[in-house]
Amino acid sequence: MPEMPWLSELTARLQDFLPELLAAAVLVLVGLLVALAVRFLAGRLLTRLLERARRRAEFRETVDEPEVHSTIPMIVAGFVFWVTWLFFVSAAIESLGFTVVTDVLSRVTYY
Repeated sequence: MPEMPWLSELTARLQDFLPELLAAAVLVLVGLLVALAVRFLAGRLLTRLLERARRRAEFRETVDEPEVHSTIPMIVAGFVFWVTWLFFVSAAIESLGFTVVTDVLSRVTYY
């Protein structure tokens, strides 16, 4: 059987890249879990703060509407989720050495 140097080189590169890819995948999954937890906590905290503000007489007219009471925490919690998750995704992609993608994600995150 003839020797195929390209196949052995490809196998060697994959063996070198596989641990980095696995670490990046773990980082993305951990980031997703952290982002979900932060979204939940931010939503609960903001809901409680709005409930406390609603009880006060001076804010009653503004915050008493049900749409405002439920929409604001959802929007803020969603924003916190995406910022947190993009931070972890950016770190995972940077660990793989894809600087172009990392630069784009960093610009989006910093914006």
